[in-house]
Amino acid sequence: GLLLGSLIVSWLDPFGKLTWAEVTVLSPVAGSFTFVFLILAASIIFRDLRIGIFIGYGIVGILGAIFWRRLFYFFKDLVGKIKLKLGLHHIFLGIFFVAYVGVLLQVMIWDSQGFPLSVLVGWGDGAYHLDIIKRLATAEPFGLEQPIATGQPLTYPLFLDFMSAVLLKIGAKINVAWHLPVFLFGTGLFLLLWFLGQRIFNSKL
Repeated sequence: GLLLGSLIVSWLDPFGKLTWAEVTVLSPVAGSFTFVFLILAASIIFRDLRIGIFIGYGIVGILGAIFWRRLFYFFKDLVGKIKLKLGLHHIFLGIFFVAYVGVLLQVMIWDSQGFPLSVLVGWGDGAYHLDIIKRLATAEPFGLEQPIATGQPLTYPLFLDFMSAVLLKIGAKINVAWHLPVFLFGTGLFLLLWFLGQRIFNSKL
């Protein structure tokens, strides 16, 4: 996702007007979103998640090989932009990050083997998400169907669950597959909104 995101950001910001912090956050978020969307589209077309994952990685690999020089200079310029100067807003962001991770890790409670035991709020919803993830990861042929109503279309928002299913399919443990997408997009979207607010109000707070 980072490789694809870096290409996307380099195309969207050809003059390098984004700060290093904005690029660092935007690249994995945009790249992961696009990468997972490619896998989802290919999986639906070929009705096989494994083929979808293979095509997704293949596309990213081809783009990386074609635009390696662009990526090299992109990362070189990014490193040159890095300036670390702590301020009050960094303390606030650090407190938010610690609190968010703490809450996130308590939403679903796991045993020592990575098996889900309980959900802090609403076990029914948590169990349903786990069913969606399992269905998307194991369905053959692949299809967007309800995990609890065979043959019925899956109309529930599924992007993060599909990302978890991809992670599960490539070998991640269920607790890692569950937390990683929520952490990535939750933290990423918050920081992007923060950066947008800074630009709109021209303030560090």
